[in-house]
Amino acid sequence: MELTTIAKPYAKAVFSHSSEKGLNEKWLDFFAAIECLFSNNQLLDFVCSPKLNATAKFDFLVDLLKKTLKEKITQEQQNFMQLILKNDRVEVLPEIALNFRALLSSSGKERLFTIISAYKLSDSEEKSLLKSLSAKFDCNASIEVEIQKDLIGGVIVKDGDRIIDGSVNAQLRELSYCLS
Repeated sequence: MELTTIAKPYAKAVFSHSSEKGLNEKWLDFFAAIECLFSNNQLLDFVCSPKLNATAKFDFLVDLLKKTLKEKITQEQQNFMQLILKNDRVEVLPEIALNFRALLSSSGKERLFTIISAYKLSDSEEKSLLKSLSAKFDCNASIEVEIQKDLIGGVIVKDGDRIIDGSVNAQLRELSYCLS
């Protein structure tokens, strides 16, 4: 199963809870720390190791998060970590963090779009995309650019679950479908 599919329900639940309680910033900091910690593949391998029991993993992760955040981890965040460990979903934490940020950005006037391109976009292309996305969605758009070499040209724009495929590959598939 794809990590995004597993991560979305967790991210939505945390987002719903944090929005209700007015704790979005605290959870955003928490997930930023998660992303920072898990950018190290060795740490991820260590924490996902079957040699460690759930209690040892929990104590280790909470200790690391406390040091990274330099503040107390809330009881809800500890409960969240216990749930993740109980369900053996530690490897999904970075994806949950990404989904949480996307939900947070799409909930207000700030929105984060992922742009997938065959090549690095120039500054003028990025500015043009930002202007178009801001106008189309009536928001303050920001973008993350990913390079995908197998695209022939064009871009794919992702906004949460919404995908706008403006790639040459998609146009060729559509043309092929129309001709067959």
